[in-house]
Amino acid sequence: MKKKGFTAAGIFIVLACFSAFFAVGCATQARTGALTGSGIGALAGQIIGHNTTSTLIGAGIGTGIGYVIGNEMDKSKAAKQKIAKTYAPLGGTSWKVVSIVPAKKVPKFTSKIVEFRNDGHVVTTTVYPDKSKDVTNENYRVTGNTLIVNRKGYLVNYKYQINGSTMVARADKIRVTLKRLK
Repeated sequence: MKKKGFTAAGIFIVLACFSAFFAVGCATQARTGALTGSGIGALAGQIIGHNTTSTLIGAGIGTGIGYVIGNEMDKSKAAKQKIAKTYAPLGGTSWKVVSIVPAKKVPKFTSKIVEFRNDGHVVTTTVYPDKSKDVTNENYRVTGNTLIVNRKGYLVNYKYQINGSTMVARADKIRVTLKRLK
């Protein structure tokens, strides 16, 4: 009858996997996942099979699963970074409209707050003198110093400049000055 215990080779493989994990800094989550998976898989293989073959099979399976999970995390991070660049530097900021010139083209308002969200939506909340409120949801993106705002039926390209907490946006004979809230 075979003795149930850890083999020396199995213990060596498990220790080698975990030593590599702690000694090497990985540049990607895919590599970190593969390395972590190999150690966990080797340990699981040794515990389940109590032999070198099981340890190696566990390390191999763990490496594959860890790589797949880490690679998906890398893809997600890259997508978020791409989105952040598309909406930078306005994403996550709010502004109060200070003036619109010429004012005669815009209905009178008592407050106009513009919120640039990180999902490509710009929400403008306007309060009128009669206390009524209007909320407009549009899409936006930033390319260089151009703010592109669109909704079904129109598209406006604003050339904008931020100086401290003030932003000035210009498009087609109109200039909007905004003060940063957050």
